[in-house]
Amino acid sequence: MKNAVLILLLAFALNAKGEGVVEKLAGSWKLNPAKSKLVSDIAEQTMKIEKIGSQTARVSVETTTKSEEKRPLTFERVCDGKEHQAQAFGAGRAEICDPATGAVTFLREGSLVVNCA
Repeated sequence: MKNAVLILLLAFALNAKGEGVVEKLAGSWKLNPAKSKLVSDIAEQTMKIEKIGSQTARVSVETTTKSEEKRPLTFERVCDGKEHQAQAFGAGRAEICDPATGAVTFLREGSLVVNCA
């Protein structure tokens, strides 16, 4: 599941160019598992992004597995260029969201995991 959430978070970062990052991303996205190479047991996944502050979004991800198990996940992302705990991935994980571009850098125990520019 973390791979699928990462895919959606990558989409979050890659689509955030131009107008204010949070405003541009507000909306809903549906993952196409047939086109994803990183998804294994996911039958359906939808991500909804809501603006809750000038640089803050609430991200809600609803995943349904092939065995029909529902896995909801909701977290907030702050796009202010500062390091914040990555709520979706637990303790020791952090992210930095660039307010100008929406690029997200993911860290684990202070080390770079992936940079989604």
